[in-house]
Parts: sequence; structure tokens; C-alpha cells
Amino acid sequence: ADDPLRPLGFLATPPGAVAAAEEEVRVSSPAALDAAFAETRTSGRPVLVSFTAGWCTVCKSNEAVMSEPEVRQRLAQVPRIAADVTNYGAGEQALMSRYSVVGPPTLFLLDAAGREVPGSRHIGAITRADLDGLMAKAGL
Repeated sequence: ADDPLRPLGFLATPPGAVAAAEEEVRVSSPAALDAAFAETRTSGRPVLVSFTAGWCTVCKSNEAVMSEPEVRQRLAQVPRIAADVTNYGAGEQALMSRYSVVGPPTLFLLDAAGREVPGSRHIGAITRADLDGLMAKAGL
């Protein structure tokens, strides 16, 4: 926290850093999400989509929960796409509009046809119990 204008800057991912493929695919536009979804849906399992942003402190808390070893092991069973809306440009706005997302953090499951799994949407801080419920809706 050396920068007084960015007190939580130490939590940010360094520029150019990309999550490992087994972790999640990061997208920031509808076209990128469509491409990522096309690759992940071949598994036949629902896809976990999370809307996140670098400036979102609750998103950072959610990432910490999702990084816990037990949770990571469970999440490895489902493909994950992170919609990064940090910049909130035209692509990010279109992505949020497509899924009626008001803001991050928002998580939900998409079925193999790209439809939101009913009852899977979660907005705000997430707990292990919330993630267990999502995984149950995914059939895992």
C-alpha cells in the first residue's frame, strides 16, 4: 500500500498476468465470452460465470474464498469464465447488459445451451456454503 490513491493496489493482478487455463478464462466482451463458452461447453457441465473488476473489494474477498484449497478442488470440476468489467467500456457494458448484471460481483451458471441455470445467480460476497449451493445446482 505504497500508493495512497490505491491503498488496495497490492491485491491487484500485475499487468499482463493471466490466470492458468485450469483456473478460469478472463473475458471483457460478448464475443470473447462466446468464444470461451464455445470451448468450455464441450464438457457438458454447466459453466460458472463471474463478473468481477479490479477495483471491486468484495470481488477480492470472493477470490480469496475461491482460492482456498478445498474450494479450488471443488471448483476444478466446472469450467469458469471471469467477465472482467474493470474498464467498463462498450464491450464490458454490452456483456453486463446481455446478462442483466448491475455490477460486480455477480456469479451464475450457464447450461450447455448458454442459458442461465435458474436459481444459480449470486450477487455480492460469497461464502463456502454459497459455493456449495452453486456446485449442487451444477450437479456436482
